Amino acid sequence: MPKLGVIVGRFQVPILHEGHMSLINRAVSECDRVLIVIGTTDAIYTKKNPLELKEVMTAIVDSLPTDYVEFILNGSNKLDIAVIKDHPSDSYWSENLDALIRRDNTYSGLNDSDVVLYGSRNSFINSYSGSFKVVEVEAMNLVSASNIRREIGNTISTSEDFRKGIIYATQHNYPIALSTVDVILYDITTKNYYFGRKIGENKNRLIGGFVDVADESIEAAARREVLEETNIKKVVLEYLGSKKINDFRYQNMSDRSVITHVYFGLFHSEDEDVKPLDDIFEIKTFPIKDVLKENNYRKILNKSHAELFELFERKNINR
Repeated sequence: MPKLGVIVGRFQVPILHEGHMSLINRAVSECDRVLIVIGTTDAIYTKKNPLELKEVMTAIVDSLPTDYVEFILNGSNKLDIAVIKDHPSDSYWSENLDALIRRDNTYSGLNDSDVVLYGSRNSFINSYSGSFKVVEVEAMNLVSASNIRREIGNTISTSEDFRKGIIYATQHNYPIALSTVDVILYDITTKNYYFGRKIGENKNRLIGGFVDVADESIEAAARREVLEETNIKKVVLEYLGSKKINDFRYQNMSDRSVITHVYFGLFHSEDEDVKPLDDIFEIKTFPIKDVLKENNYRKILNKSHAELFELFERKNINR
């Protein structure tokens, strides 16, 4: 009979589910001592890890029977909670877990052979390569922390506490620099620039938009935006540079900024069926001489895109 049972999990739920409690109860019934190890990451407030460590600790304590909690509060070696951080190397993480277990007071006076790690098929045991014995416990049917979080995310409440929770989450988000792409499109066939315009705008804009999480690269994002907004399938891109821009949607926000990556895009209109798509209402063409004459691009483009054109294209016009 093992003397110390170890359970490792993220426990990213508001209250422990049946699967968690089944693991804990089995370890308590089979072992003299139990150590619950919480896996943590620096990437908090995400869909996978919405809870901070202190919130996970509270969820565990609130879920445990009173006598279990007493063991923790009394500092006995019957039941304890420890924390381990994620690491990109499974072997290094396993070494850290082994060292953590040996340092914990629940291990006091024991040997490695007295320790058993409990986990389900889809748990940490797939990544663990340490020294201790591992026991795979059959997962509870239909119990998934991911499904629980997804269900919570699809549930809207009208309570004051719910609204407070949303505000709390936004106040603790990491500051984020959002990435966008802007493409200065130039038709080799006609020697015209191609600019777009959205409904409600009285000036033109560069073709572009936000980088998607599915984009493989910034360049891939630029190609996708050109295709989505103009139907141009073949474009040769030259990277010009990047710049922080003043996006009106994120003005006066200390936790959000926008950095755009600017490309020069060459294409042949004779090979393309150019047309406005997505949120682009109209595509206009301008001869190169008309755009550059007396800095006319300042009248043609909106202010932020005129600044980008001036910074990245105007100085490179003799390429």
